[in-house]
Amino acid sequence: MTASTVPATSPRDPRLDDDLLRAVFAPASIALIGASDNPEKLITFRPIQYLQRFGFRGAIYPINPKYRTVQGLPCYPSVRDTPTPAELVVVALPRERVLSALQECADAGAKVAIVYSSGFAEVSDGAGLQRELTALAARTGMHVVGPNCQGVANLATGFYPCFSTAFATDSPEPGRAAIISQSGAVAAMIYNSWTAAGGGAKYWASTGNEADVTVARLARAAVEDPDIDTLLLYLESVRDADVLAALAERAAQLGKQVVAYRSTHSGDAWSAASRHTGAGTAAEDALSTAVPTGPHLHSVSSIAQLVGVGQLARSSKALAGPRLGVISNSGGLGVMVAEAAAAAGFDLGALAPDTRNALVDVLPGFASVQNPVDVTAQLLNDPALLATALPAMLADTEVDALVVALGAVGDGYDLDRIRADVLRAHQASTKPIVVIWVGSRIDVRRDLGATGVPVFTGVDDALTALAAVRVGPAAPTPRPGPERPTFDDLFVGANYTSAPVVVTAAALDHYAAAAHQTDDCDNVHVNLDAARAAGHPRRVVAGLHTLTQITIIGQRLGLWTHSSAVAGFRSVRFAAPVYEGDPIALTLTVDELKPLRRRRGLVTFRFELIRDASPVATGSVDYVFDARGR
Repeated sequence: MTASTVPATSPRDPRLDDDLLRAVFAPASIALIGASDNPEKLITFRPIQYLQRFGFRGAIYPINPKYRTVQGLPCYPSVRDTPTPAELVVVALPRERVLSALQECADAGAKVAIVYSSGFAEVSDGAGLQRELTALAARTGMHVVGPNCQGVANLATGFYPCFSTAFATDSPEPGRAAIISQSGAVAAMIYNSWTAAGGGAKYWASTGNEADVTVARLARAAVEDPDIDTLLLYLESVRDADVLAALAERAAQLGKQVVAYRSTHSGDAWSAASRHTGAGTAAEDALSTAVPTGPHLHSVSSIAQLVGVGQLARSSKALAGPRLGVISNSGGLGVMVAEAAAAAGFDLGALAPDTRNALVDVLPGFASVQNPVDVTAQLLNDPALLATALPAMLADTEVDALVVALGAVGDGYDLDRIRADVLRAHQASTKPIVVIWVGSRIDVRRDLGATGVPVFTGVDDALTALAAVRVGPAAPTPRPGPERPTFDDLFVGANYTSAPVVVTAAALDHYAAAAHQTDDCDNVHVNLDAARAAGHPRRVVAGLHTLTQITIIGQRLGLWTHSSAVAGFRSVRFAAPVYEGDPIALTLTVDELKPLRRRRGLVTFRFELIRDASPVATGSVDYVFDARGR
């Protein structure tokens, strides 16, 4: 499919609709076109089953000319025949009948239509139908969720116009989160993982192909709900980054947290997503469009991270520094935490003397009171250990957060006492507490999580989540740097920004020749056919070639006039591929200045290489500068 096949969203609403949240999640009545009385037809049977089982109090109108009743309810041949107009309509029909059904819904006064039907932009011959669907939503003013989606749910009111397996067996877990995902199956995965960690949700939604309503729009509406504290999002398309940015700003104003997992960063993922939700079929839906981030919008790269960061975000305790205190009932588990903490950029420094003395008073003589603290299996015999040890470690001014790592905790342990002591410490401290619960009674994890204590079953997941929410020191406000600077002219925060520079075909050919790659027909950097076979639209700029743009563009800015050498990269993160013909802009900001001998200095720059307002590569790099007068 071409990039211009399907418009991103309805052109009618650059602004969010004030009534979107109520219209989607709290209608007074619902109709289901294609409703079934056959329990084996889960997609068309479950929605009414759920609505009745979970106690939806509004009117339910099954629509199917084949039946007189469906699941004990009167069934109507058309939405025009219901006793009162349905505010929301679910459409579960073959795709050829969807557009006429939607027009009938709009004519009958429906405010929202949820389209389960597939066969739109995710298949090669469905893009035109989706274009028409988008146009119909714009023309009629009726919101459309989908197509190719699993529906929505409001767990607080029993409103479940969906067929997700997430609600098929266990009782729903209401809570203060909103789970909004393009993929219905992923929405179920997030919900199941979130509830396993003790979380609950008020809103659950899948948006599918997003011909009209997007994840960002629903999230921007949901953030206004006073019953919502945390929003967990999954995206394959980013068609309205401006709405995501507005969401981040509003979340910060309201003190709420948004965690977003976007899975499309590589060509292969992008290709798979185009066949799943039609991602990439809109001109505005570009692979280079990143998820905006900030203190209240966290970007993650897995469901485990989504749930983990979500747990820490809902605890509302800021991690202000890198110093961790660790206490464990297993020396081996403490070693694992120490290793993972170092890899994540944390420091397990020495505990203060007063802390060690307090621990000596309660721990057995063979226990370690060094960080990480090992209470050993003595926790079996003396369940009161944590009641003293946890507050002592949290009171230590050398500790920014406490990791409580407990392994193989089951029969024989006083689980009620452990739960109570951890919760008491969590409630009494302003510092974050993270529990790592490995190979232990799983019900305790859910119980602790339900009280707001972040609980993880893996060491790496816990430390990765902690690192994601760490609040670093405030960076100096960037100011324009001096022209053609020497080392003495520069200052921390000096900022340089370039206009975009196009990566030309000639530049790629020159780089390939220098790398002796010109005859490599399977190389995506050299051969257009190879690049297209790998799912890329054009030849791919090599990673090292991308980074050379720093030197090339910096030279145009006159920045290296007094710089004699590139000392090396400290860190590099590629966010998206760069392609032949892409316009790349550069932003450099001085982070650190270090004098060297012989009237030279080392300058550390934080860099961003940017395409269409979104970073494609970020990191930090060192350059050696001459001092003034050298």
